[in-house]
Amino acid sequence: MADNMNLNEMLRRMAMAGLGAVTLTVEKSKELADMLFKKGEKAARESELTPDQVRDQVAEGLKNLADKIHTGIKKAEFEDLLARMDDLTDEERDILRERLDNPVPRAESCAQQPDDAPADHEAACGEGEEDSDSDKTDDSAGE
Repeated sequence: MADNMNLNEMLRRMAMAGLGAVTLTVEKSKELADMLFKKGEKAARESELTPDQVRDQVAEGLKNLADKIHTGIKKAEFEDLLARMDDLTDEERDILRERLDNPVPRAESCAQQPDDAPADHEAACGEGEEDSDSDKTDDSAGE
């Protein structure tokens, strides 16, 4: 019976410690947010930038970060492609060589893809987006 009480007390203490950790995290995150806000205000005042200039700089920084992330993803995809090339059959290598030697312009490549093309093809070719005016013109031309 004493072991059962010790187990219950230990579980209760663990639950309270977890609750305390969550509470402390919330409190500290609020303090950190306030501190960052004050630092940001001070930096903006000291740099004599207008709020619009600060906003523009933040937007530019976010755009640069997004570009770096996008570049990193593209690099990872390319490295994955290179790794998968080791598994290509001779026939697949010949097809790849032909495609590299005679690239198809993007618009033609998108038009030549079969209906069961992979999802990444749709994203690369802009499928799934709203029709542009040129697409509507092409559709009406065949009628």
